[in-house]
Amino acid sequence: MGLTPAAYIRDRRLRRASSLIEQGLGLAEAAIAAGFADQSHLSRAFRTMHGMTPGMFRRGRTPEPNRVHIDMK
Repeated sequence: MGLTPAAYIRDRRLRRASSLIEQGLGLAEAAIAAGFADQSHLSRAFRTMHGMTPGMFRRGRTPEPNRVHIDMK
């Protein structure tokens, strides 16, 4: 894989955080559970690696909570 030890740890933490977010855990809780110091630490690393924030990732994985689709046929 060719990663430095720090890059390997960051990658593992980001994968864990992504999994926790997909499971519905809050961003701050996912950050702490994955080993980040806080949510902003996760957000900076996530944006650098994936080009989007964890919140954008979450919205792309789950439906928006307060949106209702009305068919206008």
